[in-house]
Amino acid sequence: MHVFSLPRLIYYGSGSLDMVGELASSMGWRKALIVTDPVVAGLGFINRVENSLRSAGVEVAVYDKVEPEPLFSQAEEIGRLAQEFKPQAIIAVGGGSVIDAAKGAWVKYERPDYDIRGITPFEWMGIGRKCVLVAIPTTSGTGSEATLGIVLSEPVEGGKKKVALGSPEVVPTIAVLDPELAKTMPRKLTVSTGIDVLAHAVEAAVSSEASDFTDALAFKAAETVFRFLPRAVEDPGDMEARERMHLAATMAGMAFSNSGLGLAHAVAHAVGPVASLPHGTSVGIVLPYVVEYNAARSGEAAEKYEKLLRYLEMMAGVSAGSLAEAIRNLYRRVGQPETVAQAGGDVRAVKTEVERIVDETFQDPDLVFNPVFPSREDVVELVKRMAE
Repeated sequence: MHVFSLPRLIYYGSGSLDMVGELASSMGWRKALIVTDPVVAGLGFINRVENSLRSAGVEVAVYDKVEPEPLFSQAEEIGRLAQEFKPQAIIAVGGGSVIDAAKGAWVKYERPDYDIRGITPFEWMGIGRKCVLVAIPTTSGTGSEATLGIVLSEPVEGGKKKVALGSPEVVPTIAVLDPELAKTMPRKLTVSTGIDVLAHAVEAAVSSEASDFTDALAFKAAETVFRFLPRAVEDPGDMEARERMHLAATMAGMAFSNSGLGLAHAVAHAVGPVASLPHGTSVGIVLPYVVEYNAARSGEAAEKYEKLLRYLEMMAGVSAGSLAEAIRNLYRRVGQPETVAQAGGDVRAVKTEVERIVDETFQDPDLVFNPVFPSREDVVELVKRMAE
């Protein structure tokens, strides 16, 4: 038996942010808690959401302190605020960190007794009795608005350690996809988040849990990236490109949320912090190496990659001898680095910490969905190749 989970409602298109008040009226909300970060709060989006809600007679509270890579303790803090305020909706406005913090807070609000470090797809929590979770992404990349995953962090000596959790119950109830929010992304962020979408799609396509449902979403998301990411990078005001990339992020999110990811994400999660690189940049660097690795060792994966390449040739005008080559050609068009050195990352740290990176790769839950289970030596070689 398999399960396919996704948001109950998805509102999309320019101006959809302003319909939140109408949504509140139709669902009978009396109170709403908005969760965001300082950067998004300073862009004026929160004022639009607040005004829309207040015009519908909804009392609003705002938590605008979410940090990058938020700690479990911050999600718990927001959950305690919700317990005091008692909203009928938690509305996350921001990137993946904000949405993940709101997911953890939602669980803590619904189940004050529950340790959110133990969130798992194998234990039913009974979420959704007190309120709904609305996710409004401001970047076109993580897909968190449509996924069952939560990534929160624990403090460790010298920094933070990310912890990946998940449950179908924490898929946001409603996603609002307004591309106007994404047009403020600078060029580098547009590239890194867009390449993250591609990595989600490519890994979902060959995952051991891929299905007809996830293939349809993954293939379409990959096509959209090849067609529209270069346009969004070249012309930030190209709203068709922005809208299509915003939708692609959610489609890829729905795909990998139901299929799992693979070796590229497992390595990137470990390499990124060591190399001091954003996640999208890190996973983009490792992706073509993983595609080549999987294709050489799995006939089934090689066949799937070939199908995806043929689809991209037909639908996006891609011309390449292999999927890995097609990906690298796209990178050169949009300015995505192909190695840690090209990205300006800390190559020395990656080489010094290669054993720790490999250890963390094998601890990453994404690895179990890769079509090939690698040896330790294979991952060591992969990390060294992507360094420079």
